[in-house]
Amino acid sequence: MPSFYDFIPTDLATKETIASLVREYEVGVAAIRELHEVSERCCRLANIRKRHERYASDLKFDLEYALKEHLKEYWRRVIAKMQVQEACSATRWKEIEDQVERGDVFDFTAANIESLAKTFLQELPEMFREACREVLDWLRPGAWDSSYKTNVKNARMEIGKKVVKSLMVEYWSRSCPPSLNYGREKILRSLHTVFKMLDGQGIARYPHDLPTQLREAMKDSRCREFRNEYFFCRWFLNGNMHIEILRDDLLKEFNCIVHGNTLREPSAAEQHDIVPSSQARAGEAAPAASP
Repeated sequence: MPSFYDFIPTDLATKETIASLVREYEVGVAAIRELHEVSERCCRLANIRKRHERYASDLKFDLEYALKEHLKEYWRRVIAKMQVQEACSATRWKEIEDQVERGDVFDFTAANIESLAKTFLQELPEMFREACREVLDWLRPGAWDSSYKTNVKNARMEIGKKVVKSLMVEYWSRSCPPSLNYGREKILRSLHTVFKMLDGQGIARYPHDLPTQLREAMKDSRCREFRNEYFFCRWFLNGNMHIEILRDDLLKEFNCIVHGNTLREPSAAEQHDIVPSSQARAGEAAPAASP
């Protein structure tokens, strides 16, 4: 099992940093309360001077609202430092965003921050499974890209080595560099994270995550492809992107993990051929691939 420090950035996973965040939050709370007192004095002064009475309502300060927004902002900062978005599925991330937006959060204390970090680590295996299912649903041919020969060949029942996805790239003109569709960034990050974690390399983090790497490559209008250790991507004027998965061992492991509800059962030969990458790195020889 990976350690806590493998997934929580070191700039947060120290008591000193957590304590400084809490102190910063408390200073902000004190400033908000002081501003509220100033506002109250201004309102009283406006009421005393009758000619300014109509402005009194404009001077009122909503203390409860300000404190609530301040609390939400600091929890957002903590969650961003933990890089939860990079590890979880888009569905889980939307739930987290909605929960914070509703103000359904605990008091901003060192104990609560540490508790959240530990909960995040405990839920990491389930978050990984959710991300796998989400990536599976995205890689399988959908209504917009089910007719491409590559996707038809790979079929819906197992993810193949190559996938064609539509609406991935936006072109404003032939002379301008393309841009990555913002709505595809989260799933591309999840795709990268799933294969990095299958490889035992942890979470795909900015600026070394796939969407950031693609955006950097697309800054050159002449560039039409990008390759990293897991994927080879090519994009076209019609907005399509061809994604080739370079690691056959990780692809087989991925198909094995997600086949339970949606994929066919792998054959006995395929099950024998699937060796966890962590074992392969430990020096265990992988069995020969079945013909």
